Amino acid sequence: MFFNFEESAVKTIKLSFKYKVQQDLPFLQIQRYSYVNVYMKWKKDSYYDSVEHIHDSVQLKPIIALKNCIAWDPNGLTPEAAEIDRDEKRVYEECREDLRSRLRKMILMTREHVLPLKIIQGMQWYLGLLSDFLQHPEQNLDESFRFVDMEDGLKGLALDSGEKIYSLMEKNATKRADKRLVGVLHELLSLFVEHSAERKKLFCLKKYFGLPQKVHRAFERHPHMFYISFRNKTRTVILKEAYSNKSAIEKHPLLRVRKKYIKLMKKSEVILRNRRVNNRFSNCNAKLDIDSNDLGEKGHEMSSCSLEQVA
Repeated sequence: MFFNFEESAVKTIKLSFKYKVQQDLPFLQIQRYSYVNVYMKWKKDSYYDSVEHIHDSVQLKPIIALKNCIAWDPNGLTPEAAEIDRDEKRVYEECREDLRSRLRKMILMTREHVLPLKIIQGMQWYLGLLSDFLQHPEQNLDESFRFVDMEDGLKGLALDSGEKIYSLMEKNATKRADKRLVGVLHELLSLFVEHSAERKKLFCLKKYFGLPQKVHRAFERHPHMFYISFRNKTRTVILKEAYSNKSAIEKHPLLRVRKKYIKLMKKSEVILRNRRVNNRFSNCNAKLDIDSNDLGEKGHEMSSCSLEQVA
């Protein structure tokens, strides 16, 4: 179980749920793929559709958000959840510079080295950043970052740097816009902890990364590189390289922590399910006992009545 709550609180929580690694990151790859300009028919792949930590993130995110709200209470978490929480805090501390570097690289991939704060907030889960990451700039950002005012009244985070980030794949493919697009998408997904993201979240980056309107065509043209899963009634883009070649991209320590949370989440679901079954069984037995008592009392009354009549 995750939390220590009374039985009456379980239903409330259930409603809520519905809704330093190496700095030289391993996503700089030598180009291994040939590109084609034809659309490939999408083909369902049960292997990518069954990657547990990707597809269970929908349920995991609100649970972790709730956990963070009550973790300050020493009695708020079960021993198992508290142990994972300590492990998570340790990983965040050890990977602080790595996570900051991932954010820096993503901003440097934009045309003007700036992203709206609301866009960054929407990408925090993928980058591995804490939900309150931007609320503590003195702790999480360095002097190269600065907050700026953008058009349309938006607040943004900019980088004072002449550096520009490109993947080797993009450098070797500058002659064609389609190949540049593939390079940018490959780079982005390589930065993400799970090497995947909802397609609609990637679409939000088009304006700032200078991507074409029909970004989805890159996924359709290059099924050897990207897989689109339709689980959870959404479209999730998965970088196949991260799961088909174990040595290609190193797994982030946060991924190990998330897998622990998912395992505990599933264990909690089984416990709650069994509890509901046991409660229904207990209620059924109680009803049978009541009915039996009523029947016994009525039988006694009928026997007494018969004896009186005989007398």
